[in-house]
Amino acid sequence: QILLIQNKEKIYLNEYGPFLVGLRFCESGFNPKAINPNDSDNTPSYGSYQYKPKTLLAFGKEYDMIPRNADLMWAKKNIMDGDLQEKITVGMIEHKVKLSGQFPSCYKQFGWLLK
Repeated sequence: QILLIQNKEKIYLNEYGPFLVGLRFCESGFNPKAINPNDSDNTPSYGSYQYKPKTLLAFGKEYDMIPRNADLMWAKKNIMDGDLQEKITVGMIEHKVKLSGQFPSCYKQFGWLLK
């Protein structure tokens, strides 16, 4: 596995690597502390992949990546975990989630990297 270091953040370049790099750049400019207080649905998004707490919670549980008893408070406390966001994003890719619904603008720009 090739490792790219960008702004002190590790990005593993696997089969999804080019897409993940593009998505992370588009969503947060590689800033793991990025917060968009007013995303396209008028709610805040957080971190490297600009997740919302409910999204982190739902997909994290679905893919067994977070504790089963995790609640919205747990998600809010862990929302900035870039590794967890990346693992869940890979889970979405592998489970064929419609990424254009999860990352609408950035998928338009970088979705072709998955085809």
